[in-house]
This record gives sequence, C-alpha cells and structure tokens, in this order.
Amino acid sequence: MQPLSFGDPIRLGPYRIVGVLGEGGMGKVYVGHDSSGRLAAVKVLRPELAHDHNLAQRFLREARTAQAVSSTGVARVVGSHTEGGRP
Repeated sequence: MQPLSFGDPIRLGPYRIVGVLGEGGMGKVYVGHDSSGRLAAVKVLRPELAHDHNLAQRFLREARTAQAVSSTGVARVVGSHTEGGRP
C-alpha cells in the first residue's frame, strides 16, 4: 500500500481512505475502512474519464457483473455507486 498523495480523497462514500493499492488506465484503487473497521478496496474511475457517459456506464456495469461472482478465490464486490458524478 502506498500513502495518499495530494488530491487523493480522504473519504469515499462510507469509506475512510487510508492508502493507495494501485492505479491503471481506467482508475485508481484505494484502501478504505468502513464504519465497523472492515477493510475494502475502493476503485474510482479517473476524473478525466468520468465525464464520458458510456465509459462511466461500462464501469458501473462491470462492477454489477463482478458483484454476481461468488468464489473463495475472488474478492467480493459489495457495491457500485456514483459519488459527485464519479463512479
């Protein structure tokens, strides 16, 4: 885990953001804690891409599809949201 940088959020939805797991061409993945202290990976679409409606819809559709996958070897997707216009 990398430390947060200038401009990184400190809160996304119910998660308090504490670090960065990684980033790629489509988004950035943060480490967060919910109110009960559970860890979560929080993926956010890059700000410059969030204005592309088709790409934002694809991002949310992929999250919903991944949410349907249930396996001990796969991270569970607990939700997909748009906050501040950014999936």
